[in-house]
Amino acid sequence: MKYKLEKVNCPVCDSNQSRIYIENAKELYFGLNEYFNVEECLDCKLIYTNPRPTQDTMGAFYIDNQGYLAPVEDDNSFYNLKIVQGILAKYYNYEIPYVNNSLWLDIAFKFYKKRLQIIHTPKYKKDGILLDIGCSSGNYLSKMKDLGWNVYGVETNKLAAENAQKRLKTNTIMNGSLMDLSFQNNFFDVINMSMVLEHLYHPKKVLQVINKILKDDGQLIISVPDISGFEAKIYKRYYHGLHVPQHLNHFSSRTITRLLSSSGFVVDKIIHQQGIRDFVVSAGNMKNKWLYKILNNIIIRKFVLKAVMIILSIIGKSSRMTIYARKTK
Repeated sequence: MKYKLEKVNCPVCDSNQSRIYIENAKELYFGLNEYFNVEECLDCKLIYTNPRPTQDTMGAFYIDNQGYLAPVEDDNSFYNLKIVQGILAKYYNYEIPYVNNSLWLDIAFKFYKKRLQIIHTPKYKKDGILLDIGCSSGNYLSKMKDLGWNVYGVETNKLAAENAQKRLKTNTIMNGSLMDLSFQNNFFDVINMSMVLEHLYHPKKVLQVINKILKDDGQLIISVPDISGFEAKIYKRYYHGLHVPQHLNHFSSRTITRLLSSSGFVVDKIIHQQGIRDFVVSAGNMKNKWLYKILNNIIIRKFVLKAVMIILSIIGKSSRMTIYARKTK
């Protein structure tokens, strides 16, 4: 396959001092026979793919044979649960009629709070405007629109952007990158990025633009893989979230906090997710049929791995994290 490589300084602090973190990591997502180095910045400790495909040739590694860009049916079943709607009304300010049974709602809120945070549920603002960067075919935007938000989307893939426009029946889905579009300053109440920042060539510049177009009291919600998570540590080059070369930036809670701080944000909370997929898929990447068969067993998945992931999530050591941030005052 044809692509060009470029050797770069650290994408966050621009240091040219680095060390090899993982050498010759294979492209595993599409099963291509291509290998890439992953380095660690000696100054800010960001881990990043280097050298990396140039921006104009990276398209060779975005083959939609996984169905990521395909339209999916709306599934708002969780948000439509009466108890969840009560939580949204009482604790997130959504304008939803509910029975104020304080005791049951308090108990349910403690039970569902982490899930609501992980799926990027923002505090509601009447007539609020929400932007999803990397919106794909509009699944998240569809949910937010149903909850009362005025929604905008940015998507680099033309087909996915068109699918989102048709699905949401709106002209507020833009095909392109945020850096190429123009929004007025202090326009959005919420900006969402789910598994996007790790793909960006210029993450700091994008966050600085986000800082300008987000209102002073706005919410920024991000999810990224965590390179310091348990799965990343034990699987190393086979870790599913490594995902080279498509993932250019490999964050830890420390480096994502540092990046956000240098871009004009304060981190309010970091929630580590509980999904077991990375654990199982990474075992498959190792071509260890015995280990993969054990971990993919329905009983092991439901009882053993689920319990392990709950513990890893509690101690902040699972492989994916959700970050809530706001602008520095």
